[in-house]
Amino acid sequence: MTTQPAAKPDGDQEQWFGPEHRSPFWQWAGIKSKRLDAGLVELRMDTRPEMVNLGNGSMHGGMTAALIDSAVAAVIGSVYTSGVDITGMTTIDLNVTYLEAVKPESSLVCRAKLVRKGRTICVGEAEVRDQNDRLCAVGRATYMVFRKQETNNPS
Repeated sequence: MTTQPAAKPDGDQEQWFGPEHRSPFWQWAGIKSKRLDAGLVELRMDTRPEMVNLGNGSMHGGMTAALIDSAVAAVIGSVYTSGVDITGMTTIDLNVTYLEAVKPESSLVCRAKLVRKGRTICVGEAEVRDQNDRLCAVGRATYMVFRKQETNNPS
């Protein structure tokens, strides 16, 4: 029987991962945490006027994609100890399927779960819902994790 790591407290990214991992993008986009458990993350983002497309007034799809990408990164981070297990990670593939237009003045919740934790490749899936629980988008992101180099330092 395996034990899951204890849930990390709700709060912002800095509380989860430490001040050295505060994301300027999360701050600009207004991404906040709702939940962080090992292998399951929920993030929240409220739309703002500068995120809206001209013409139809819906939120730009790139913001939805960024929210999915951020949530998958956070869920991968939830199962590693940064600086101990890994030194970083990067997206190598991102797929988003848009199902509903996100209306202006929406509050979005993105729930991500870890699908695979490999030695160097991790995969997560996410869904984005608005404040009315409409499923607006689903996505999958693949990340490469950078493992800390082991040193053979005989004493």
